Amino acid sequence: MKNIKIFCLLFLVGALLACSNSLKSDGVDYFSKSDIKIPKFSDETINNHLNEYKNLYNLVLTSVTNNAKDNAPQLSISFSDWAITSLKIEDKLKGQEKKDYLALLDVLAKKWNEQRDKLY
Repeated sequence: MKNIKIFCLLFLVGALLACSNSLKSDGVDYFSKSDIKIPKFSDETINNHLNEYKNLYNLVLTSVTNNAKDNAPQLSISFSDWAITSLKIEDKLKGQEKKDYLALLDVLAKKWNEQRDKLY
């Protein structure tokens, strides 16, 4: 029983540390100040996913602004996860809209890399 209590305590401490280490924006909406334009697509899942990019962009700019280079690995993982999902859901679009979406992903990746590279 004592081992279970110790395990639960260690788990709780680990969970609290994981939550406290998550990336946070400084509250500035860097995305709205950028020249990036994200159009609306016919699929709401796509639109919601593209809105997540705005949050990621704000996080990377917060890190760049605060010179928080230690955030770079976690930001890269978050963006990679986002990009993988972007490609998994592309089949929700057809024809020209799909081509426009893929072109947009290329632009978003370049904009992301421009900022992320400032952390290295």
